[in-house]
Amino acid sequence: MANSKNQIKGLTVKIGGDTSDLSKALEEISKKTKPITTELSSVNRLLKFNPDSAELLAQKQTLLSKAISETEDKLKLLKDAEAQVQEQFERGEVSEEQFRALRREIVATEGKLEGYKKEVQNTAEVQDKLGKASDEAADDIDDAGDAANDTAKDVKELKDAAKEADESTSKLGENLKSGLKTGFKAAAAGATAL
Repeated sequence: MANSKNQIKGLTVKIGGDTSDLSKALEEISKKTKPITTELSSVNRLLKFNPDSAELLAQKQTLLSKAISETEDKLKLLKDAEAQVQEQFERGEVSEEQFRALRREIVATEGKLEGYKKEVQNTAEVQDKLGKASDEAADDIDDAGDAANDTAKDVKELKDAAKEADESTSKLGENLKSGLKTGFKAAAAGATAL
């Protein structure tokens, strides 16, 4: 790529009404893109260690959007320059190597733009999966809470039933005791009467 950039250096095109060196215009765009691509590389490196980080994925989306915007600007500049360089080539003002170098730069920029767009799509898919997994986890937690509440209700019902059984058993025991006392008294009275 460095060789094609060196061959682009001699190309002069009209950009926004001013005639200037194409390589200088591309340098201006590169100055804007370099910090973005550096930061994007850093975020990608961190995502290898923590691929589920919502913060890092959001930063990646933001940086990719900026990179796409800058790359689209560069591609527009290159395509605008291409028509002018084509005319210059036909007039013999630029060499065939310079024209091919410009075409290579266009192809490389288109490839980079496509790569960024695919990365945006892949990152969005990962974010969607994380969102769905988070929703499912929240649903599972809700279900576990409901099950715990149901279990607590069942335990309370069992406790109440055990208390009722205990009270019934106590009453039965008292009734039995009372009945036995009465029976013994009657038997004792009957035995005394004989």
